[in-house]
Amino acid sequence: MKQDIKIRPVFEKLKSKAKESKVNNESEYSFKSESKSITGRILGSIRYKLLISFFLPIIFIVILGFSAYSSASKSIVSTFKNSMINVINSTGNYYDVIMQTVEDKAAQLSVDTNVWNYFSRMYKGEIVEEAEALKKIKNIVSSMALSDKYIENIAIFTDYGQPVSSYGSFKDKNPFETFKATEEAAYITNNESNMVWSGYHHYMDEQLGINPDSYAVSMSKKYL
Repeated sequence: MKQDIKIRPVFEKLKSKAKESKVNNESEYSFKSESKSITGRILGSIRYKLLISFFLPIIFIVILGFSAYSSASKSIVSTFKNSMINVINSTGNYYDVIMQTVEDKAAQLSVDTNVWNYFSRMYKGEIVEEAEALKKIKNIVSSMALSDKYIENIAIFTDYGQPVSSYGSFKDKNPFETFKATEEAAYITNNESNMVWSGYHHYMDEQLGINPDSYAVSMSKKYL
């Protein structure tokens, strides 16, 4: 009788725990089933299907737009670079033509019969012939400068004869001797090239009253 009393309380406790566990399992299962049921209703609803059918095309459109933008931007940048390179090359070729034209005219002057004979003392002692040659040289220089819009001024002066300029008259009576002492003259003399390009000619600007802003570059040629 005593043993039965001791066992029964233990059995009652185990039975109570089993019931609680069953209730908990049933409630958990019921919650999961209810969650699955709600999820299924949402996924199967018309609203969800409409949202999916609406957003999917938008996503693809965004992807397509980004891809098109990336491709177009690369193409635009490449086109811009090529265009700028072509512009720079064209500008360079244009200036090459201008500079070559100036050099050709300087060479033309150097081989002109009147210029060569006058400044090489061929007419020394012959006043009439020398005066005629000087007059022709002045006309040639003036017409050459006026006929070319890229030439602002042409000047010729050596250690013999009178200086010639299409812009005006030199202030110095002997500009060659004065110019020979300048840094510009030293630069031209020491240069290996027969035709020397520079960005200025300060001596001539001062002598002839030329505005330095009226020209971009200057070309000097060694004649004799």
